[in-house]
Amino acid sequence: MSKNTNAKLLPRNPNAALQEVMSAIQGLQKIYELENKALNEADTNSFLKLQDDKLKAATLYQSYMGQMIARKKDIPNADPAMRNKLKEMHKDFSELSEKNLVAIERMQRCTEMLGNTLRNAAIRSAKSQKGYNYGQNGAFSDSKKRGISSGVSETA
Repeated sequence: MSKNTNAKLLPRNPNAALQEVMSAIQGLQKIYELENKALNEADTNSFLKLQDDKLKAATLYQSYMGQMIARKKDIPNADPAMRNKLKEMHKDFSELSEKNLVAIERMQRCTEMLGNTLRNAAIRSAKSQKGYNYGQNGAFSDSKKRGISSGVSETA
């Protein structure tokens, strides 16, 4: 994965840098809240529309966090109240991120179950239809006994 060369650099002032990080967290947090709402309402269109913004916000957040780690010696120079606010925001953000992951996993399970239901219905439909196969000698053979493959490995 290539590094984003357009990433915004944090200000040198530790307080201003923390403020930028908090702003990035708030932006990503808002997107996660909208995404969770869309997932809970099974609103696929809204969920998909958020993905570009989510990628941009997550990239900015990742860049800022990397910069903060590189400048960890500057953090003690920042206002203690601001540092505490950032810790609290990060805690809340972590909780929201966990809820987001749970919602995405639920959506993936639902999508998988829907796919399985559709595949099984197609197999049942194909089995119920009369079909013919050509045997090795070119004669027709009844295909009622044939297995139906869905193209997906059905072995455990």
